[in-house]
Amino acid sequence: MTQRPRKRNTDAGHDRPASCDVDPERGAPPGGGPDPDAPPATELPPEDPGWRPSGLLGDLQQRFGGQLRERHRSRLWFPHLMIRGAPGDTGRRPLWPPQPCWLSPDIHLFPAGSSVDLSRAVQSPVVGREYTVGVHVWNLGRFPAYGVSVRAWWVEPGFFSGTQDPRYRPHFIGGTFTELGDRDSGQAHRIVTLPQPWRVTDQNEAHECLIAVAEAFADPWTGAFSPNGDRHVGQRNLTLVRGATDTSSVLDRLGAKVVPLDRLEVHLGSVRPAPLKGAVARGTARDDDPRRGFGPLEPGPPHRIAELVLSDDGWLTDRSGDARRAGGSLRPLETHRLAEAIARLLGAVGTTASDLLASPPLNGARSAALHLSTSATGYTVVLTS
Repeated sequence: MTQRPRKRNTDAGHDRPASCDVDPERGAPPGGGPDPDAPPATELPPEDPGWRPSGLLGDLQQRFGGQLRERHRSRLWFPHLMIRGAPGDTGRRPLWPPQPCWLSPDIHLFPAGSSVDLSRAVQSPVVGREYTVGVHVWNLGRFPAYGVSVRAWWVEPGFFSGTQDPRYRPHFIGGTFTELGDRDSGQAHRIVTLPQPWRVTDQNEAHECLIAVAEAFADPWTGAFSPNGDRHVGQRNLTLVRGATDTSSVLDRLGAKVVPLDRLEVHLGSVRPAPLKGAVARGTARDDDPRRGFGPLEPGPPHRIAELVLSDDGWLTDRSGDARRAGGSLRPLETHRLAEAIARLLGAVGTTASDLLASPPLNGARSAALHLSTSATGYTVVLTS
């Protein structure tokens, strides 16, 4: 008996993606389900021959005949959890370089006791106040995610890349559980608020880094706090400095975390309020007015202007620009302080946010993003008038 060939399913989320517009927030490519944010099958990069699974994932692979493979995970009937590292992120790792991985658009702060409203999300926490941490968690998989653990930590300001380092120690804020539908269910992502409030201490002047992790039994986290290597991890290393406020408070604190012979790249970029049209439609934001003065920020692509090196005697020098054209010799900046080094690189008259914005490279811009990065991670200072 001759069997008829089975008709190939070409619906969105199976063999090919749907041809429709991208989510207004560039959350992820839309799929064919009722939720316009639900993405189609995610094409991940070729499998790394040196990749090794976590212990739990290894046990599952042995038990289920190796069906759980990261390379094709989004095509199988398993959850595929993610905390975005940048707008438009679909889970590919690494992101940096060129796209900063430490500016997750999915980690938010709200005044303690308030409801979720992205148009009023806090960008500049205040020492002594309490905040509710919200984490936007996504499931790009073809199977619902049950028992999803969502947790958050704060870390001393600096360049924590997830590896063990005596300069940094993650401090647990709290956690909770949630469930997510599959990518075509209309319930594939949500902002999860932690029941435990975070009180900002005065030891870091509110410049702390935030890290969030989402995992489930069927899609476990590797255990490393590495947003550049694990889609389960999101990191927010960002401080906003306004007008006449001196940037020395945050920049010199970051400079103190640089050790001799470390290389620190300096980048400049644009920044704007993140569009919230999709969030307004979902009821997680009240308005999408770009003049609101609150809510998430969306930095533009970074452009490198310098590569700083700390000498053995503590002086900051520049290896890029004129120094590189001179044959790679170092250009001394004649300062031990990172804030002064940045001001001299930009030709600014001082170290306040207004001084840096008035410098020739920024040409009086109303706002700009100053990115400081190592090979694995970075920290961003948003300057605004």
